[in-house]
Amino acid sequence: MQNLKHLVIGADGHSAATRLASSAPVTSGRLQVLLRPRMDANCMPMPPAAGDDLKANRFSQLVARWLDVFPDARNDPRIDFEDWVENATAITAWLGDENRQGVDLFIQHPSARIRFDADTHPVVEHFTWPSPADRSGRAEQLPRRQFNPAAPFILVGPELKAGDFVTYAPGALLPSRHDANAADAYSTNAGFLKHAGRHVEMCAYDDGEGDVEPDREIRTVLSRMRDAGHKEAVVKLRETKAGIATITLQGRSDKQIGAELLEQFEWSLIGKAGQENAFMVQARVPMEFEYRLVVVDGKLAAGAGCIEEFTPLDRTGDSLDLYDTRVRRQRGAFGQRASEVEDRPDVVKRYLDKAGRIVDDIQWMRASDAAGPSTFILDLCMVDGEVRVVELNAARNFGLYAMNYEAVKTQMELAAIRHLREASVTKTVTPMPASNATRRARP
Repeated sequence: MQNLKHLVIGADGHSAATRLASSAPVTSGRLQVLLRPRMDANCMPMPPAAGDDLKANRFSQLVARWLDVFPDARNDPRIDFEDWVENATAITAWLGDENRQGVDLFIQHPSARIRFDADTHPVVEHFTWPSPADRSGRAEQLPRRQFNPAAPFILVGPELKAGDFVTYAPGALLPSRHDANAADAYSTNAGFLKHAGRHVEMCAYDDGEGDVEPDREIRTVLSRMRDAGHKEAVVKLRETKAGIATITLQGRSDKQIGAELLEQFEWSLIGKAGQENAFMVQARVPMEFEYRLVVVDGKLAAGAGCIEEFTPLDRTGDSLDLYDTRVRRQRGAFGQRASEVEDRPDVVKRYLDKAGRIVDDIQWMRASDAAGPSTFILDLCMVDGEVRVVELNAARNFGLYAMNYEAVKTQMELAAIRHLREASVTKTVTPMPASNATRRARP
């Protein structure tokens, strides 16, 4: 019996729900799952090039499922292939869970919005999308129901937005607001700093107003790194993936370093002037074999090499294989040429052997009372033969590469249900408090 239902939240002010190929009675699910595609849902990419029958078959399955949900979708050569595959993989995984009971699936069209009033109470804007049909053209209508952002849910996709204010709805279970914020702030996490294996500093830009401590001013930090013998530095805007650049230090004067910084970041410097810890500066080191691990509730769920052209369509092995063993020595960032893909189970084994300790340190090594994230994305690499952490990301909208997403989905669902049961026992209203106060103490 299938109790997994899905609602497509569209764009004209109403809500309607359908159930695919199921005659089971409607029940009210305790757990909601909200998927938010990152592109126009009426568009699909062109099929992959001929020659890989397995990949072509997997693509066809994703297309069929996508058309179940968005029957008006058409091929569009402008759609990013990898981006679409990742979204379609998530939708297919959640729709395909026919044995799990008590899960309500909502798919939000990118144009739909969920607003919050001044007191952060959810003000839901309801939308309609054409009812999906099964492959024989029959679609059984369910009674109208609404996504409730104040009730428990898993968020799959970009964060919810209220106007221009990025926020999490009160009911978000995975990732929780705490986990998302803590992962985004990884540059100050003691566990990350322990396993980074390179010089890392947080700093700010002073536009002459004197709002920044002299030792924390970004040009001063870069000059100090040059004097310490570092040849290059990687500068990142803390709040966005777009702002990243390599700054040459060796042989440069303070004035030249400042000029290159201004050339690379331009108005980003001005806009962030005086903002504490707006920039992360780290020594550039030779990172090899970058690998992504998904951590759910402090446990490893799945992993894959950071190979840009790979998607879940390229995954090897069966559903029980959690970690793809293909990696690339040089990823191709910062002007480097990407190296060939290699199958290196020995490298992946070293990552898995070390990952448990790293995850534990990220969660529990801290200078304050707030714990680190328990659900997040962990990117590892090799630096001079040692396992190091590249970065952390929030587990809401991340690249899958050749990931076993079914395994990720299963762990997320089990973790959410576990938190719901814990909340029921403790009689709490919010299943996962932002303070993570319900976590057990570290052994």
